[in-house]
Amino acid sequence: QAQINPHFLYNTLDSIVWLAEGGNNRQVVEMTADLSDFFRTVLSGGNDYITVAEEESHIATLLAMDTVMKLTVYGPDGQTAADRASARIEELEALLSVTDEGSEIFAANHSEGAAVPVSSDTAALLRKALELCGASEGTLDVTVYPVVRAWGFTTGNYRVPEAGELRELLDRVDYNRVSLEGGTLTLPAGTEIDLGAVAKGYAGDQVMASLKAQGVSSAIIELGGNVQALGSKPDGSPWR
Repeated sequence: QAQINPHFLYNTLDSIVWLAEGGNNRQVVEMTADLSDFFRTVLSGGNDYITVAEEESHIATLLAMDTVMKLTVYGPDGQTAADRASARIEELEALLSVTDEGSEIFAANHSEGAAVPVSSDTAALLRKALELCGASEGTLDVTVYPVVRAWGFTTGNYRVPEAGELRELLDRVDYNRVSLEGGTLTLPAGTEIDLGAVAKGYAGDQVMASLKAQGVSSAIIELGGNVQALGSKPDGSPWR
């Protein structure tokens, strides 16, 4: 009798979650994640082709920072830990988004030179980003956002800017113009920042800190292309 490989079914559904990212359809992402969880449960019940860990996996899937994120946590309180870590990601997105009118970055970008108070998260991430800007001698420059927006990468209004427009926008790019004093951020009029290059890495570190604080010893997280693992697999073998 023919056997359907459960790994194929699960991986196929898992892939659909990633493909759904392109459409930014939160409902598709959530529904597909539910299907994935369903097949994981059904196929783990006595199928000879799959090895089930003693500890149950708990999964949280969300659409944040313009990508699909998946947190897989093991242990008896894994779902609570995964949900709290997801909430932490959403908290960071609300602070760091360049397009959310309620975010601290949006407020700074539209401050017209006025000082803007920022949270400890925003200050810590921006401070680290500015260090990277200096270490890379401007190869990474968080003030390139006006150029990025002109191409439509954050708005979806894609176009090829004229050479003259780009030259004018590039004159506004210089991370040395950013002033961060404690929890106060000041950008000159015309200067705008985008922390997207470092936000997912920071979010990953914060998720790991959250999971550890909740006593989790086994987890793997996928934040777009950023993958981090905690501890070992439930069976004690290393993550590979």
